[in-house]
Amino acid sequence: MIARRTRLIAVVALGWLLGSPALANEPCPPPPCRSGDPLDPAFEPERCLAKATWVAVGRITQLEQRDAGDKDGKEAPKHLASFTLKIVSWDKGQVEGVTRIPLTVGVCNRVLPDKTSGLWRFYGVGTLEPDAGPAAKQQPPPTGDRPRYLDFVRYREGD
Repeated sequence: MIARRTRLIAVVALGWLLGSPALANEPCPPPPCRSGDPLDPAFEPERCLAKATWVAVGRITQLEQRDAGDKDGKEAPKHLASFTLKIVSWDKGQVEGVTRIPLTVGVCNRVLPDKTSGLWRFYGVGTLEPDAGPAAKQQPPPTGDRPRYLDFVRYREGD
């Protein structure tokens, strides 16, 4: 009886140890616009431009930070922040009537810097929907190919 119980405990413990990695979050893919040292990858604008369906210069507005997970801290957040990119100019993929793009900072995205003032160039993919009107806050499409950014850099005049 004791041997059976010991075997059962050993099997349960082994299953728990081997099964735990399956419960972990999947690792993030490598950054699409950066290469080199994984701890400090270099931004490659040509690579990013080739992957992006749209490139816009604008201001980060309506920034809303998210909690770091659920109340117990057991579940990872789906996104860390949401914000609106208010477009000043387009470098690629302009859609008539789009003046704002709602975006989220995902767990695998490059996070926004502490100081978000000034102009930024965002490289992105996804379907852009024309604004609903000057007073309406643009919402991402309910399904399908939502806009997301691949990377961003501070905009400098003449870039």
